Amino acid sequence: LAKILKRHRSYFEEKTALSDGANDAELYHGKYEKKIKSFAELLRTVQSIHRQVGNSNSEELTLSDLEQTEMQLDAALRRTRARKTQLMLETINALHDKEKTLREENQRLKTQ
Repeated sequence: LAKILKRHRSYFEEKTALSDGANDAELYHGKYEKKIKSFAELLRTVQSIHRQVGNSNSEELTLSDLEQTEMQLDAALRRTRARKTQLMLETINALHDKEKTLREENQRLKTQ
């Protein structure tokens, strides 16, 4: 997980170094760092559950173990869905803002 995140960051930093540099890198770190941490947390949760189930023989798991695993998976799924919804709403809001800006620009150009 750490290697994947490190590789992703270095790729983006190299890409921004070729374009307009520091501003893009700063935006990346400010805007996407939270998202990366959130996804990393979800991945760790799923990996932890996988280890619990994978290290145990399914025949040896008690009903309580299985219920606990089910609750953990359900909680991870709910967090994932909530994050997905949040990202979709943020994208929609950004598109609405962009549309508003373009309409205003279009109106300004028509009046000139």
